[in-house]
Amino acid sequence: MIISEEQGRFVTNSDIHNNILLAQELTQALDRKIKDNNLMINIDMSKAFDKLSWNFLDIFTQKFGFQVGWIDMIRRCISNSWFSVIINGESQGYFHSGKGVRQGDSISPSLFIIAEEYFIRGLKHVFNQTPS
Repeated sequence: MIISEEQGRFVTNSDIHNNILLAQELTQALDRKIKDNNLMINIDMSKAFDKLSWNFLDIFTQKFGFQVGWIDMIRRCISNSWFSVIINGESQGYFHSGKGVRQGDSISPSLFIIAEEYFIRGLKHVFNQTPS
């Protein structure tokens, strides 16, 4: 299984409201019960598609065991994007994207979910290595 339970919005039969309640409960517990060192992270994922490095995509797909053929196909799908700026109704030429994945592309959400999973596992590793 690639996706962990921490990504509740992508787990079958889960509800986003459970994550909201969990965040509230954790915040209250940190305020009242737990007097040791604590950490709560809130990450703004807005526009994250635009900032996803293609080299990072290669790295995490390799780490998750994707075959070279799949990785190459994914890379070709995401790196074949051309854009144009229209000013006063006229196209000002085309330019090639250097990072990010296209919003609306069917592969983009899956890649982003897997990238989030890689990040979550990295955080877990750091926290498990840190003495409490």
